[in-house]
Amino acid sequence: MQLAVLLPLFFLLFSGATQAGVYWYARSLCQAAAQHGLQTARTLTGTPAEGQAAARSFLDRTGNGLITNTRVSTTGSTSTTVRVEVTATVLRLVPIPGLDLQVTRSVTGAKERFTTPDDTASPR
Repeated sequence: MQLAVLLPLFFLLFSGATQAGVYWYARSLCQAAAQHGLQTARTLTGTPAEGQAAARSFLDRTGNGLITNTRVSTTGSTSTTVRVEVTATVLRLVPIPGLDLQVTRSVTGAKERFTTPDDTASPR
C-alpha cells in the first residue's frame, strides 16, 4: 500500500528533476548560440545578418531535438554595438497542460573598429 502512494510521487519528482535539467541545458545552448552569433557579427567585416546566420547554424547543429521554434534576432544592433537574441521552446517531458517552457537569452557587445589615439569615440 505504501509503495502505491510513494512510487507515483517518486516518478513525479524524477520527471520534474529531468525536466529542470533539460531546461537548463536548453538555456545553455541558447546562450552559447547568442555568443557565437555575437562573435561572428562583431568582427570588423561582420554584419548582424552574418551573426544571425551563425547563431541559427549553431542551434541547428547542437539542438538535438531538445529545442524547437527557435528564433534569432539582431534587432537593436547599431553601427557600434551588436545585439543577438535567441529564443527557443524547450522539449516538454512531463505532459502538463499549459506547461510551455520558453528560453530567451541575449548578448550585446561592441563592434570592432579602427581608432586613433586622438579619436576613440567615433566609429571609422
